[in-house]
Amino acid sequence: MRGVRRLIEEQNRAGAWDETAFTGNGFPNHFYMRYYLYPHYFPLLALANFRVRLTRHLEQEKLSGAALKGGELMRIRVASSAR
Repeated sequence: MRGVRRLIEEQNRAGAWDETAFTGNGFPNHFYMRYYLYPHYFPLLALANFRVRLTRHLEQEKLSGAALKGGELMRIRVASSAR
């Protein structure tokens, strides 16, 4: 949950994540490579995996009648709607 919360908090107004470091190989002091989709791809992949796991968890909890621990889902929704 901490990672998901951090991704939501660090998302910029355009819905993406800023990456200032170089993400690829290169030769020091000569050239560096940057993979421009990395800051978009990996956070979206992490959030998608979280959504799948959360949906499964909620379906299981629904069958057993238990609630999500500590209202975490509500806190995440509030954080994302504040953007």
